[in-house]
Order: sequence, then C-alpha cells, then structure tokens
Amino acid sequence: MLLNKNYHSFSDEDLMQNIGKGDKKSFEELYARYSKKLLWFLYKLLNRDKAKAEDFLQDVFMKIIERPEQFDVTKKFSTWVYTVATNLCRNEIRNTITRQKLIEESGIKREQIQHESYHTTIDHKLFKTELQTIYETLNEKDRIIFALRFQHQIPIKEIAEILACPEGTVKSSTYYLLKKIAKKIPHHKPN
Repeated sequence: MLLNKNYHSFSDEDLMQNIGKGDKKSFEELYARYSKKLLWFLYKLLNRDKAKAEDFLQDVFMKIIERPEQFDVTKKFSTWVYTVATNLCRNEIRNTITRQKLIEESGIKREQIQHESYHTTIDHKLFKTELQTIYETLNEKDRIIFALRFQHQIPIKEIAEILACPEGTVKSSTYYLLKKIAKKIPHHKPN
C-alpha cells in the first residue's frame, strides 16, 4: 500500500471499497465531500431542525462505517447516500405525522400557521420566504423531489434511482409540483 495516497483523486466508489477494507482516510475523504451537502439536504427535509439534521447526518455516516458492504460498487455512491438520507427522513416524517395525530386525538390543538397577504411586488427575500412556506405544506414525495432536484441539482435519472421509480414518473411529478407551486404564487413572474 502506498504511504502517500492522494484520496482527492479517488472516485466515491473507490473510497467505499477502501472503507470496506477498513481504510479510515477514505471515510474521512467521503465525509469531507458529502457532509455539508447532506446536512443541508437533511435540514431542508426535516423542517429546518438543525439538531435533528445533524443527528441524521451522523446516522447516515454511521451506516457507511458499520455496513459498507450494503453499497453496490457498480452503482453511483451519491445516489446511494441520498437514498439512505431520504429513507431516514421518510421514516421520521411518518413518525412525526403519527405523533401529531395522537396529539390531536388527545385534544391538544396546534398553532395555526398564518400566511401573509400579498399586496406589493415580491422581492427576492420575500419570494424565498414564501417558497419555504409552500415547501412546508408539500407532501413527503413533493418535498423530496423539490429538495433533490432544485436544492441539490440532482439529475432526474439519479432521483429516479433514489426513489426507485421510472424517470418519467420523476419528470411528471416535477412538472406537476412546479405547476402546484406556481398556482400558490401567481403574482411572482420569474425573469
């Protein structure tokens, strides 16, 4: 084994193979490549809960350390790692919904979210705030597609692999998602 390996030049998939052989430096390189992107992805999917996103990020990387053999080296690592992160979020969203239903059934009422009325032209900051509000009302599938496609610029083909569905389904879901968002902010005209 070479003493001065240049880990920056290794592909993600090569690094995963090395992790399977116990190479700590390969793990550190993958962490450096993906931790910030995944943290932002998790943060958005988990309703901007930074502490929970950080915990989930650690869970994703623990899975890499503890079970590197679950990764199929003939596939793209980025697709696999986003699939792992997406599945963790899906489980959390389902658990949260279940908890909320139990709270509502017990008679405790949640605060109502108030939406601003719009009488003036939207500036960029207000648009982002409005888009975040809309994002929070989206169903689980739409949130995941929005985050993967528009916040992380993941190609349609990879999103299809992550969600285990045909590319056409992702394309049509993206199209209808954009129409849904456009209906909720008709006063915004993109340049």
